[in-house]
Amino acid sequence: MEVILLENIKKLGKIGSKVKVANGFARNYLLKNNKALVASKENLAIFEKRKDELNKKNNDLKNDAVKIQKEIDKFELKITKNSKSYLMKLKKLEY
Repeated sequence: MEVILLENIKKLGKIGSKVKVANGFARNYLLKNNKALVASKENLAIFEKRKDELNKKNNDLKNDAVKIQKEIDKFELKITKNSKSYLMKLKKLEY
C-alpha cells in the first residue's frame, strides 16, 4: 500500500514522502495513529494544504527534544560500592 507520511518516521521517510509499506503496517499503525494518509489525488491535495502546519509541528517537537537533551546532559550518576566510586553520564538520546 502506498501512503503519504504526515511526520518523519525513522527508517521510513520524511514528511510528505510517498512510500510503499505493508498493508497491515499501514492500517494498524500509520493510518490508525494519523501518521500517514493513503496515497491518492484527494489526500495529496489535503496534505499540500496541511504541509506548513505539519512542518511547524515537527520543528517544535525537535526543538523540545533538544532542550530536554541539554537538561539530561547535565545529570551525572555516582555509584559507590565497597569504597569504589563509579561516575556515569547518561547516554545521549537520538532523535
